[in-house]
Amino acid sequence: MNPQMTQAQTKIRLLDKNDAQALLSFESKNKLWFESRIGPREDDFYSIEGVKLHILETLTHYHARATLPLVLTQSDNIVGRINLHNLDIEKRRAHIGYRIDQDTLGQGLATKAVSHIVEYALEHFGIRHFIALAAVDNPASQKVLLNNHFSYARKHIAFAKVQGKVVDCNEYIKVLQPHYVD
Repeated sequence: MNPQMTQAQTKIRLLDKNDAQALLSFESKNKLWFESRIGPREDDFYSIEGVKLHILETLTHYHARATLPLVLTQSDNIVGRINLHNLDIEKRRAHIGYRIDQDTLGQGLATKAVSHIVEYALEHFGIRHFIALAAVDNPASQKVLLNNHFSYARKHIAFAKVQGKVVDCNEYIKVLQPHYVD
């Protein structure tokens, strides 16, 4: 199983145990950006040991078919992540989460990555029901989902706390019919 995709200079591939330094650089560089939109990671994460442990745990879940952790790279630098989590093969559903380097916004990377992971998950895991959340004040993330034919499902009031502020999120879903991928 090889979840790779190459678009121009951007490559999407499975997270690898050798990605620790590149992942730490990506997460550290974008820490303030990400934390302005989602809850923070634990402080222990931001060390090479913390990232190695994160990768080990993530790949353990991947081998148990509970997650699909992908990275987006340009010139061997990680510029984004997209994951399937809460992967339920039996119920054919999964949640999608993604984060993109602030310096690469507007290049369509998140839109391409969501499209890729949906197609890959359908083909290799039989996943047909996808769920994604986007903060109500994050129109760019909502646009990524709408561009991938997700539909608004409902609003989650007080879903998370970001920088001391309570954040509402919109839930989006995409349900594929058998033999259908767009």
